[in-house]
Amino acid sequence: VLGGGGYSFPKYALANYPAAAVDVVEIDPGITRLARERFALKDHPRLRIAEEDGRTFLNRNRSTYDAILCDTFNSDYSIPFHMTTLEAVQRLRESLSPQGIVLVNVLSAVEGDRARLFQAMYATYAAVFPRVAVFALEPGSPAEWQNVIIAAFASAEEPGSAQPTSEMAALLAHRIRPPDPAAVARLTDDFAPVDRYMLSAW
Repeated sequence: VLGGGGYSFPKYALANYPAAAVDVVEIDPGITRLARERFALKDHPRLRIAEEDGRTFLNRNRSTYDAILCDTFNSDYSIPFHMTTLEAVQRLRESLSPQGIVLVNVLSAVEGDRARLFQAMYATYAAVFPRVAVFALEPGSPAEWQNVIIAAFASAEEPGSAQPTSEMAALLAHRIRPPDPAAVARLTDDFAPVDRYMLSAW
């Protein structure tokens, strides 16, 4: 988990998946301290916390993960550009197991002038991963500012056709058509105007 926040997902995963081990990378020790004081975060034998920038963690990481959750883009005024780039996304893929998935939470519209950040990030992930899907909190309101999830898969193979549960079907109903990856230039360490994209959203 890149970006600890209130540690809600790590706590959920540890409580509901007995075989799961969770590594959390949180740059601000004050956030972790607050989670301990206010959000019932406790030490756990299957939880490891690294107080480090997410990109430096990725650069030195040699472990592989079945799932990586990236929640470092939850600000509406400033985001860490170095976590959006092609080079960072390549390190994410190298950190996945063969059937692994990266889930990226982005605050953005999915269409129109307010969608440039999301479109650039989609183009960047599509350049690295063989399969990328997109889910929107409000798929019927594509021009609205909302949570958009980019799901990038290490494998190009689509999952089997087993009947989804009602809960899974409800989640799949939020899947939207991805943007044209050529609509916006990919983000790189040398070209990542994410602040300008954020400003243009207002």
